[in-house]
Amino acid sequence: LAPLVPDVAEISSTIWTALFAGVVGAYVIAISRGRTADEYELVRRSRAHISTTLWQRAGELARQEGADPQLVRAIMVVENLQRPRWFRSLERLKSHLMRDGTYGIMQVQARRALSDEESLDLAVRQRLKDINVRNSNGSLDSDRLEAFARSYNPDPTFAELLRTAWWNID
Repeated sequence: LAPLVPDVAEISSTIWTALFAGVVGAYVIAISRGRTADEYELVRRSRAHISTTLWQRAGELARQEGADPQLVRAIMVVENLQRPRWFRSLERLKSHLMRDGTYGIMQVQARRALSDEESLDLAVRQRLKDINVRNSNGSLDSDRLEAFARSYNPDPTFAELLRTAWWNID
């Protein structure tokens, strides 16, 4: 029977893919019913689901490490929107079967599941330190933000949501 039974990694990969497809399918159905909020409302809701402790930690860590607090927080809001807490919990479960993945609120590539705090720390220290998306006046440079967004997350909607989050978070 060995040739007929797939290995554990293949089974877990298939289950993970099916789960992801189910979530995407539910999202498509919700959109088709016309009950979607505009991007400003989505950003507001996402921000509301990030704890005050994590929000403050993002600002403090960014300042300590020479990262832009506004950029760190905007990324956190968008990644939280794209992969909310309940989905990140599923990712942690998946990590028991397939270790490699992106984890935590900042969706950091790792060989093990990361907490939101760990992912924030790694993202700021490894990917956001000394990143500048502002012009010489200190205002947002949209072209720099766009280029950075593509390098951080290739999802086509990420850059647009990042710009919206940048302008609409406190």
